[in-house]
Amino acid sequence: MHQPKPSSSSEIIEYRIARRIRQLRAAHELTLKGLSDLTGLSKGLLSKIENCKVSPPIGTLSKLATALSVPISEFFRNGRF
Repeated sequence: MHQPKPSSSSEIIEYRIARRIRQLRAAHELTLKGLSDLTGLSKGLLSKIENCKVSPPIGTLSKLATALSVPISEFFRNGRF
């Protein structure tokens, strides 16, 4: 699915977070279902996060970071996308 092109600084951050989540999920060879099973989050929500339809709250990012074995700061690093 094609992600919308970001136009504001907050949208750019959301886009980077979404892209990094997708990259990490792929690196762990996880499907949306697999990540859903690890986090307790629905596949639908995960898909919306990865496609920039929903901005995840910090608690959700924490669950994702734990499941993907990275510090939560991994989602906010500049220049790694």
